[in-house]
Amino acid sequence: MFRFRLERVLQHRQREVDARSRDVASAQRSLRDAEEELGRASRQLQQGRAEIAAGRQGRMDPIALQRGTAWQDELAARRLAAEQIVALARKELATTQEHLQEAWRDREVLERLRQRQRQEWDLEQARRERRALDEIGAIRSALSGRRRNKDAGVMSPGGE
Repeated sequence: MFRFRLERVLQHRQREVDARSRDVASAQRSLRDAEEELGRASRQLQQGRAEIAAGRQGRMDPIALQRGTAWQDELAARRLAAEQIVALARKELATTQEHLQEAWRDREVLERLRQRQRQEWDLEQARRERRALDEIGAIRSALSGRRRNKDAGVMSPGGE
């Protein structure tokens, strides 16, 4: 029976691939959440600007204008923070994807080694079986020759 000596290492590498895949999925979720937050912040900022613009059409209230401007500044800061979070999430996703690729490569190296060793083992098994069959054939041939000689009354070299 074929036994790959590095099977445990291969299993460990597969667990690494699985863990890295989970990391990539988590990074993708984080990026998606950050992009959604950025979208919300952008919509709020646009809505706030539209409200301020609509309020300017009538009489100007300095206090309302000051509150609106402060609110706009707050929304702009939220949007900027969301953009930074998106950038970090993209960077993290790229890093986790690179780690996943490395894990896949490491696993594939062992997988190819395993396949190569399996092919060599299969070839060796086929050679052993051929040798055994050849040996059986030689024994049968020798026995058949002895029987023929015995039936013909000829003595074999061993005195039988």
